[in-house]
Amino acid sequence: MNIFLSKLLIFLLLAQSCMPAPENVDRAGLNQSISTPGNGNPNGDNSLPNDNGGVGNTTTDDTPPIVEVRNLVEPNIVEDNAYTSGIGVAGPGTYVRKMTLPKNYQGRLYIGGININSLSNRLIKVRFNFGYNRDPVTLTATVAKAPGMTPQTNIDVLVVDLRNRPFEEIRLLYDLYDYKDYAGFPAGTSYINSNRDGNLYCRGLRLEDDNTFNGQGACDGLDGFGSALNETCLYSYAKILDKGLTKLSGTTYTSTYPTLTQTELRGNTYYRDNADDLVKRCLPDVNPLSGYLLRTDDTSTSTPDLINFSLNNQPVNVPLSTGDQLYVYEGPFKPTNTAQWAISGNAILGAKGIFSIDSLPSQSLDYGYRSLMYPRFGKMNLNAYVENLSSDTPLGVRTIDPFPSAGETKWMDGCNMRVQSVNPLGEHVGSCNVSSSIQVLARDDNGVDFVVAETNDVVIQLVRGSVMTEQNGDTLYSNFKSCINSNQCG
Repeated sequence: MNIFLSKLLIFLLLAQSCMPAPENVDRAGLNQSISTPGNGNPNGDNSLPNDNGGVGNTTTDDTPPIVEVRNLVEPNIVEDNAYTSGIGVAGPGTYVRKMTLPKNYQGRLYIGGININSLSNRLIKVRFNFGYNRDPVTLTATVAKAPGMTPQTNIDVLVVDLRNRPFEEIRLLYDLYDYKDYAGFPAGTSYINSNRDGNLYCRGLRLEDDNTFNGQGACDGLDGFGSALNETCLYSYAKILDKGLTKLSGTTYTSTYPTLTQTELRGNTYYRDNADDLVKRCLPDVNPLSGYLLRTDDTSTSTPDLINFSLNNQPVNVPLSTGDQLYVYEGPFKPTNTAQWAISGNAILGAKGIFSIDSLPSQSLDYGYRSLMYPRFGKMNLNAYVENLSSDTPLGVRTIDPFPSAGETKWMDGCNMRVQSVNPLGEHVGSCNVSSSIQVLARDDNGVDFVVAETNDVVIQLVRGSVMTEQNGDTLYSNFKSCINSNQCG
């Protein structure tokens, strides 16, 4: 009997030695944990030993299940109603893949997806990574029921409480671009007059975070063989600024930036305002090769004072109240941070680029015009007989409207709306930030937070703070209008 037991024991030991060791299964990255207070972080704080967005490499036997983020639910900006009738149609309650919120939004955010109910008994967080640098904002979430896309159905959603305005301090470093097709405008096509419109895209991401990129390699308008390709990358970072005349002092050139609209200011005619005001105006969004007329001759005096610029870097003297000053005209826009641009080459031009033109004057990015920055064009409300530079059509040639009636002007360049809407933080109506990714974190039984979902296909855009009325009016926008006198704001 003892011999039999001994042989059985030897057989079992041999069988066990032939069995493969248990595998440390990587569930699509779900064994990566987030450093949290008290989880043994060797740095002694909430910092992380690597640079992968707050993700470590700790495994656990109780890894939360995988989920998938699919959409967001459009909120009611005027009132914080959880849901309204109108699921699946435009307006509050609509399921969307891209949502634009004022950064001071004070309500709840609803996130839909697959397998959300599996997180019901766990502590959940949602991390929003914003902009080129993927700056994180991590917020607590809960699971709740919501109306589905079809009648009499409910789905599970994540609810993120934004009532303490957690996005309010995020800087709006980027700009919205308007990619709506205005081919049929004005007949049958409306123009975009809200910075929350779905046709606007915030250019603030690295190319690898841009879910609209449809090309190969770089977003440069070329395929892998150097042939032209119709590439789009609508969220990819690029930055241009509205530019004024360039000041020349000695051998130093200094860019200036407009602060006044293209309107008559002091009760003179448009081209006869004070030179101090004229040099602060928006420049016309036209081909800079056509030059720039700053001031016309005063026919009532014998002293001609025509001030006209050409694109040749030839300085022109402008008599200011503080003394004569040399200026140079270099076009209406200034590209900035070009080394970080995620769009280049032919992709910069055309209907989905930075400028809607087919080629750059003198092949120079500095001379770009017809910008697609939002607003591309718009109208102002002015008093009667205030001359302004406008046109009958949105993209028409702007000329002086000499005898306008009170109220809405004709179409004016978008620079006017941007400079007039700058708030104390330097944000204008087209300023924005955008999420590079959205992550869902769930805590296991050992107190470790795991990334259970991550997507860049669902996007949140932030625009400047607003206070909306029941009539969908933005009272903050009205309050932040920058006006020298009633001629500018009517």
